[in-house]
This record gives sequence, C-alpha cells and structure tokens, in this order.
Amino acid sequence: MNSRFALALVGFGLFVLWAIAVLAFVLGRYTPVPLLSGVHHIVAAGAVVLTFLGAISLVRTGYHRIVD
Repeated sequence: MNSRFALALVGFGLFVLWAIAVLAFVLGRYTPVPLLSGVHHIVAAGAVVLTFLGAISLVRTGYHRIVD
C-alpha cells in the first residue's frame, strides 16, 4: 500500500467519523436523544477543515487553468 492511498483511507475514515458526529449533533438537537459533550466542537472543526480543503482545491484548479 502506498502512502497516497493510505492518506486517502485516513481522510475517508475521518470524514465518516465527522458524518457520524453530524448525525449525533442533529439527533441531540432535534430529538429527545441527549446531546453528547464535544460533538458541537467536532462538527465545527470538521466544517472548518472541509471548507479549507475546498478552498485549496479551488485555488489549485484556478491556478492550473491560468497556467495551462
């Protein structure tokens, strides 16, 4: 297994954990299920990281369009 594939697996695993945290946050907020402590911070941190990665992707795509 090469390092790029391993990094992609780690990223996918973190994304799945973040999606579970979002589900726990929604269930805790809108149903009688109790909200776990720290879920709000995990959801917010994941949103910031995903926004940052999306911005980097847009910059890379724009740069390659200008250069090519």
